[in-house]
Amino acid sequence: QMCIRDRSTQSTWVAWGNSAGDFFTDGALAQNGLGMMAVTGCFAGQLFNTLVGFGITLIVKTSGGALQLNLFNPENAVQLIVILSLLTSLVFSFFYLFITR
Repeated sequence: QMCIRDRSTQSTWVAWGNSAGDFFTDGALAQNGLGMMAVTGCFAGQLFNTLVGFGITLIVKTSGGALQLNLFNPENAVQLIVILSLLTSLVFSFFYLFITR
């Protein structure tokens, strides 16, 4: 007799449900000759769901109801550096996209 926990079964069904739309969409893209976009969608969609899902959950859980973020405090210098580097990368990516088109 196998004993499978309810959470494992529920997580499996949620994962299948999240992947079903990608399955059909990526198949249609590949049939229309957009294979590279389909492969990118396979990985990017799941990565986005994971990062955003865990990110929002962790922010809400660690905030404890009162989210206070003071970036200009010297103790938070690493957080400020990370945020600024991500924003810089985003800005340069947009500029590169518009320059190459």
